Amino acid sequence: MDSDIQAKDKDVPDERDSTMRSDYLSWKDYFMGIALLAAQRSKDPRTQVGACIVSEDKKIVGIGYNGMPENINDEEAPWAVKKRDPMHLRRRRRRRKKKKKKDGRRKEEERRKKEEKEERRKKKEERKKKKKEEEGRSPGQRYKMGGEQVNSEKCQGEVPIEKRF
Repeated sequence: MDSDIQAKDKDVPDERDSTMRSDYLSWKDYFMGIALLAAQRSKDPRTQVGACIVSEDKKIVGIGYNGMPENINDEEAPWAVKKRDPMHLRRRRRRRKKKKKKDGRRKEEERRKKEEKEERRKKKEERKKKKKEEEGRSPGQRYKMGGEQVNSEKCQGEVPIEKRF
């Protein structure tokens, strides 16, 4: 009866099955798992670090974790998590304040550059407009006539083209 239960269980491989298992661990996962288990040996609540040192031919050379030094009683060690230092908090506040000032200066600089660019564009438009007014209609100015551009000698009454296509 016991052998019938084992035969029905999917986890137990059949002795007659000659195919290789496909759900086995890779070497990397195997060694990382060993390091994780070693880290769980550490009694330090803040940091739990484990290591598994492996040779090139995939053999474990050493296993370790961040434990206490030898000859020290674990119960005597200060395991409490440290509170934040108030000076540390003040430094962080100062850094944030400085960063906000820098960000504010950066935004001000960007706004100023944008205004200068807009001002240059307006001046350029004014110069073009003034130049057009001073020139008036010259004999070689182009006009649009029925979809094609021609010189002013051909058509005197048409409207000048503002943009060339």
